[in-house]
Amino acid sequence: MASKKSGVKSTSKGVGKTKKKVGRPSSFVQEVADDICMLLAQGESLRKICTRPGMPTRQTVFNWLNENQKFFDQYARARESQADFLLDEMLDIADCATPEDVSVAKLRVDSRKWYITKVAPKKYGDRIAQEISGVNGNAIELTVKKEIDLSVYSDDELRLLRELKCKQLE
Repeated sequence: MASKKSGVKSTSKGVGKTKKKVGRPSSFVQEVADDICMLLAQGESLRKICTRPGMPTRQTVFNWLNENQKFFDQYARARESQADFLLDEMLDIADCATPEDVSVAKLRVDSRKWYITKVAPKKYGDRIAQEISGVNGNAIELTVKKEIDLSVYSDDELRLLRELKCKQLE
């Protein structure tokens, strides 16, 4: 007798088996994922890739990224390679610019520059240097105070310490 609420099938020995997962099976195909990552690494946008025949929708790709750690890692590497590709492309755009199309070339370079700082921030992001200084830009002054427990010393030792302190102040 099967229990509908628990999803466990009873047997005569009292051992239950869980039912199969309900819902649509994943449509993930490694070959398609490889193609997506290859095209990304060659500088193509995910939006453009997903409009190609036989390619999944962007939402499907995002679902695959959430469900499949191997694909997530592969996709991240492809995005880093894409940033390198776009950097090379920026150099080509700048080198081939003519005086008539400098403003268009600048826009193309700037948009790619912004994009690679977002997809590969560790490699191409803005570096933020932090400098710590004291008042008016001077060096920071540190004062170290050592507290000594004088209760552990005898009267003779305390007298000797006072004498040494007086000599030090002279």
